[in-house]
Amino acid sequence: MAYEGGDGYLGLLEFDLTNGQINAQTASPWVVSKPQETLTSYDQPFLEGPQQQYSIAIDFAERFAGFSSDFGTGTTPDEPSLTQRAREILLTGFDGPDPIDTELPGDERDYVEALGTVAHWRFNGMDGVVDAGIVVPDVAGDNDLRRVDPTTTNAVGAEWADVTIESEDVHGFSSDGAAVCFADSSGSRYSYLTTAPDAAINDVDLTDGYTIETFVKLDANWDASQNGWSKALVRTGNRSQTNMPPSQWDYTASPTALGISNLREFQYSTLSNDATKGDRVNWSGEIMTDSWSHVAIVNDPETQTTTMYVDGAPVLRNAVDAVGMTWNEGMPWILGADWVDNAARNGWNGCIGETRVIDRATTPDEWLTQRADLEGLTISSAPTGMLPAGTESGDFSGTGLPGADVRITAPSVPATAATAVAPKMAADPVTTVDENGRWTLTLTGLAAGSYEAQITQALGSRMAAPVSARFEIAAEATPPPTDPGSGNGNGSEPGTGSGAGSDGHAEGTLPATGLDQAFWTTMLALGSALLVAGGVIAVRARRRLRG
Repeated sequence: MAYEGGDGYLGLLEFDLTNGQINAQTASPWVVSKPQETLTSYDQPFLEGPQQQYSIAIDFAERFAGFSSDFGTGTTPDEPSLTQRAREILLTGFDGPDPIDTELPGDERDYVEALGTVAHWRFNGMDGVVDAGIVVPDVAGDNDLRRVDPTTTNAVGAEWADVTIESEDVHGFSSDGAAVCFADSSGSRYSYLTTAPDAAINDVDLTDGYTIETFVKLDANWDASQNGWSKALVRTGNRSQTNMPPSQWDYTASPTALGISNLREFQYSTLSNDATKGDRVNWSGEIMTDSWSHVAIVNDPETQTTTMYVDGAPVLRNAVDAVGMTWNEGMPWILGADWVDNAARNGWNGCIGETRVIDRATTPDEWLTQRADLEGLTISSAPTGMLPAGTESGDFSGTGLPGADVRITAPSVPATAATAVAPKMAADPVTTVDENGRWTLTLTGLAAGSYEAQITQALGSRMAAPVSARFEIAAEATPPPTDPGSGNGNGSEPGTGSGAGSDGHAEGTLPATGLDQAFWTTMLALGSALLVAGGVIAVRARRRLRG
């Protein structure tokens, strides 16, 4: 069934005789007359798809020549486009729906945590058969789900292998990435998951409104005769034990249940706070098999309505004069089967994804199809300005989304005159924002240079725009070269002498080698000793020759 029965769309055709065109538009006078607060993303004044807005070139004279040989365009001047004029009339004063951006999740953490969440059941990381040892966690509280042993029920032929958790085929906008699937279900063959007898949610008071949302899929082999009127989610009990007046239908059914009719319509049936008014029922249009749907049920005490949304669109047949929910004390919530006459029956043939119960009315921006806000990252402490030479690390801290990853990268920027050298690559650390919304990181492996640290907040593959912190590290000072200096005139130091040397030689210049005075003194002494020794040897040689 089309949204709101078709939303009143009309096909507008303009025959432009002068320019030889047929122009088509698809417009809805009904959409532009709706109150702005009731509009959804489905409420568009014009549809602009390939078959909804187009132009066709046509030679009218040729086309009509068979019955009007003298057909012409007339002599009046060309007039403004009528389809454009229709757009202007409809769009004048129209304020469209508030934008709701829907994008794929980055990972299993990427969802909006709603204030007032009573229970939130998730299945990720649990692929396989759901046997007696499997516990499906309530990530918001202590209302975990466990499977009931099929041998302890009245189910015919049910086996442990009938229920599995799968992650290959899930709703794209569910960040959980997994679902529990019930195979071979029928009126007599069923399995179900249940909260514990003492779970807090069994007696949760929803008299001030609520939101129930889930992801569901009908199996490709769903059959009306076997699976019609089955239930996905039930708050169990017995209506006959409340103040509900006797009824021909569902008098011993549970107070609240979400399921599917034999015509493949989602049906949500519940007793409001005042059970004497009887049940209040919401109906969707036809639901396709082997296709995922997001279903949200919102009970708003201000408007006294219960509205069912399927993939974000409100259904036509919603409940009025309905506030809150009646329940039977101590009775559990179950997934995967109906509960009538104080017993389970009629199993769900298909899959159920993550499911959440909230104790107040919500709006679409809070639903599980929306993504967590990653734009709130702040830096409260970071290196700034010029840091001393030899600095090898820098500490950063700030606030962010609890559970999100914070990563720092530090690409270098061209060296400045102050740093004089290019920096080496630094480390790439990552941390997780703690439950109080705080994070701290240390960037290591730094060297002299200029840096522009990029701090980003992310949930898996989805990340926000980075926040920058710029700083520099000074280069180490380079020692100046040694100055050999000038001689003092006595020839005992390197440099240029101006007087008589210590060995009695005339003025001269020693090599400017940079060697110290002690070295040259030693060398002069050694040279003198060799000269003396040479003289002694020469004298002895002469005496031998004379002899």
